[in-house]
Amino acid sequence: LAAEQQRDPNRLEYSDKIILPPSCLEKLAQLEIQYPMMFQITNPRAAEKKLHCGVLEFIAQEGMVYLPYWMMENMRLSE
Repeated sequence: LAAEQQRDPNRLEYSDKIILPPSCLEKLAQLEIQYPMMFQITNPRAAEKKLHCGVLEFIAQEGMVYLPYWMMENMRLSE
């Protein structure tokens, strides 16, 4: 947690990147994927909302994905 607090919050907030848990990296490493990794995210409650993004780091808590606030607003998500 201390290392996470030392990170520059602007690095995530003003980017088109998300933070995923380490288990995602483990799973992706087993697949034959092309780099750079790009993902499409959708909100099942607002299917017309779609964004494309990359990954900044794989350090999120398991079961969590960290998005910049502007992405959450665009996707009609709340914390």
